[in-house]
Amino acid sequence: MKYSNYLKPIIKDGGLVNFTAAQQIRILNIGALEFTIRSWITAKEALKNTNEFYRYDLRIEKLRHQLTDQTGNLDPKRLIEEMSYLSQK
Repeated sequence: MKYSNYLKPIIKDGGLVNFTAAQQIRILNIGALEFTIRSWITAKEALKNTNEFYRYDLRIEKLRHQLTDQTGNLDPKRLIEEMSYLSQK
């Protein structure tokens, strides 16, 4: 949730109003992916000490790859700088 936690105060202060619709959708996708990953990890943890513990690993990994596609694995500050740059084009 590193991106969501970083973006939350910025969004509350209205700091992303100049982003294009495409970049705003990207932010929403990043938040949704982080939430979904966290949900699957929580479901996995409920299966600890069972034969089913690794059941969700492929789904979690696929979602992590999608998150990397959206963020480029950049740190949150750098990601916002990139998105701001892309919004000014």
